[in-house]
Amino acid sequence: MRSSLTRCQSLCRRFCPLLALPVIWLLRIVWPPGFVIREERLPARALRPSAAGPLRLLHASDFHLNQGRLAVNRLRRVVAAARQRGADLALLTGDFELPASPELRATALELLQEWRGLMPLYACLGNHDYKDDHVDLLRDLRGIGVRLLVNESVTITVNGQAWRLAGVGDFWKADLAPEKCLLAQDAPGAWSEPTLLLVHNPDALLLRLQPFAWTVAFSGHAHGGQFRMPFTNWYPVAPIRHNHLARPGRHELAPGQTLCESAGVGNFLGIRLNSPGDVIFLTIEEEPDPRGSAH
Repeated sequence: MRSSLTRCQSLCRRFCPLLALPVIWLLRIVWPPGFVIREERLPARALRPSAAGPLRLLHASDFHLNQGRLAVNRLRRVVAAARQRGADLALLTGDFELPASPELRATALELLQEWRGLMPLYACLGNHDYKDDHVDLLRDLRGIGVRLLVNESVTITVNGQAWRLAGVGDFWKADLAPEKCLLAQDAPGAWSEPTLLLVHNPDALLLRLQPFAWTVAFSGHAHGGQFRMPFTNWYPVAPIRHNHLARPGRHELAPGQTLCESAGVGNFLGIRLNSPGDVIFLTIEEEPDPRGSAH
């Protein structure tokens, strides 16, 4: 739903890449895109309802694998991080854009399948996943065991704690139907177990999803703006209305409701300035009571 962007943002996003084209390739050489692994922690008591068992999540977004071998190699780095650091499950928030090249597509799917062998993979779709090869994308991802949640939910149990996982369709593509997978906040049983929500575009949380019961939301789409103004948290070309949500990491949107925003694995035009791509490992567990060590 592109009308959610301001006119200034729309014009900037449309014309800035063209105006910047002469310097983009130079910047790619002298300042190649960065990539970081973020570790975040969330106290279980901050959830609504609070969680009884610990949970470690790997959150990754915006792979844009159709951008060639470099994009596939970034996915390789994510799989290596998953193997090294471990998690109970991975949450992928869209914009896969599998390569058109049969060779690269096969490699990307092999890497995703390897990742699936390490932990369960749950995913929603991004706006770039609704292109002509949409059906093929769904078939290929499901074929390697990725559990796609498109306006649907499942319940899983990890370390004795039940968690509801919900994923919605894309906001810009008018495929967002939260009533199919989420309960209204005042509905009976809405807060009976913590709900993890996969949503590609963080704008949807403030514009459409506030009336619903969810505990931790995971999103991407903004790419961390790919450019952050130095010494600020301003992302002038981030494609979202709520610019502050482009900051990667945790955002408390309401009491008991937290957003985990990823800057994404891939890049637009292959350039990032002062805003590296990332994957996020989020650990949810109760912090030990420091008074307990004194007894």
